[in-house]
Amino acid sequence: DCLDLPDKLPDEVVKVDLKEKALYKRLLESSALLEYEILAENPLSRMIKLRQLVSGHIKTEDGLIEVKNEKLSILQELIEGYEDDKKLVIFAEFKYSISKIAELLKKLKIKHIILDGDQKDKTIWRQFQSDHKIRVIVCQYQTASAGIDLFSSDTIIYYEPTLRSNILEQSRDRIHRTGQVNKCSYIHLITKGTIE
Repeated sequence: DCLDLPDKLPDEVVKVDLKEKALYKRLLESSALLEYEILAENPLSRMIKLRQLVSGHIKTEDGLIEVKNEKLSILQELIEGYEDDKKLVIFAEFKYSISKIAELLKKLKIKHIILDGDQKDKTIWRQFQSDHKIRVIVCQYQTASAGIDLFSSDTIIYYEPTLRSNILEQSRDRIHRTGQVNKCSYIHLITKGTIE
């Protein structure tokens, strides 16, 4: 209560078009995609598969199938719209999404780091804080939503939503910490007419 922090700006929602409407509708209504040998009768399993589909992939027993998705191109537009010296935090849920975001950042020649469950060095976020050449940190919710300070950025882009409101609130506070001098922005990529 005694901290004098800048404001959190109202959340901005960027609406994303669903590219695989027919697949999504079939999975939603029948809990199955027979061509991929996917059966998701359990409500939790169906919810996970729908969320994956909206994020550009479906995990099967035999591996991973990529599907059309608009999120990556929208993310690219957002990143290219920021000044070269501005740092960004990107949160994502799925490892597939994190790998696709990392590929995009490499293609754009943007120095970045990843903090997810596979990252051995859990203090890698300190490099993001101190190294002005590292412009982006890509975070998995479960790994980076608590206990770290990312106030060298004033903007978080949520590539896909998390299901847990407490984790979302904790992730929001990663940039809204002592040391932050700018108002904090939160941008959510949400696919229209879907479980998101």
